[in-house]
Amino acid sequence: MDLSKALERAGKLQALGAQLNKLADRKDWQDGEAKKFNQAMLAIAHELIPLSYVSGDLFEQDLAVNLPAVPLLKDIWRLSETKPGSPEAFEWQTLLKRRLNKVEFALLKAIRIAESLIE
Repeated sequence: MDLSKALERAGKLQALGAQLNKLADRKDWQDGEAKKFNQAMLAIAHELIPLSYVSGDLFEQDLAVNLPAVPLLKDIWRLSETKPGSPEAFEWQTLLKRRLNKVEFALLKAIRIAESLIE
C-alpha cells in the first residue's frame, strides 16, 4: 500500500498551515476579509476533522473508543496477515485503497482551500 501521496499532501498542508497562521496574525482585517478567511478555515476543518475521528461514513456513529490517527486506515495491518495474491489480500487491498483515496482527496481539497487564501 503506497502512502506516499497522502504523506506528501499532509506535508504540503502542514506547510500551508504555517503560512495561514502568519496570515491570521494580521491585525488590519476588514470585516469582509475576516469573514472570507474564517469561512475558508471552517471548510478546511470540515475536510480534515473527519479524517481524525471517523472510520466509516460521516453520518455513522463510531464507537467511543481510542481511534488511531487516521481511522479510515486502521485496518492496514491486516494486509500483513493475508497471503499475497489471495482473494482475502485482494479484498483488503481494494477496501484500503478506496479508503486511502478518501484520505488523499480530503487532503487535496483542504490544500486547494488553503492555497486560495494565500494567493
